[in-house]
Amino acid sequence: MTETLDTADEIRRIRDRVDAMEARQQLMMRKDATELRTAIVDTFRRSRNNILARVYLAIDGTRTQSDIVGFLQQNGWGGSHATVSRSVRFLRDEGLIERTKVGKDGVVWAKNKSVERILRLTEALQKEGLANGGGAGNRNQQSRA
Repeated sequence: MTETLDTADEIRRIRDRVDAMEARQQLMMRKDATELRTAIVDTFRRSRNNILARVYLAIDGTRTQSDIVGFLQQNGWGGSHATVSRSVRFLRDEGLIERTKVGKDGVVWAKNKSVERILRLTEALQKEGLANGGGAGNRNQQSRA
């Protein structure tokens, strides 16, 4: 019984540390929100066929990577499994998305709630029209995704 209480207490301490780190991160993000949003939208705009924006907007907390590929293809936006995989990896590495669960069908992806709340990327991307082919010069430029 003592081990269970000790383990539960240790988990609470770890959770408190994680919460404190997230709060500090949010404070720093708020300070530079406009610049961060502009830099991220520019990166999305430079991706071939706006694939980063399209993948980001397709991520809704219920879709796996395969579901995202299907969604993009259903909407006529293309996107092979390899391209979506690179895009998901990039978005994850940049801290814009996170795993919500791993199931038999794969990893379910969601937007990072703090990033979305502070930077309002979905709103910015929709305003720019990047998921619908908008954005200057995007067809001739390439990026990592």
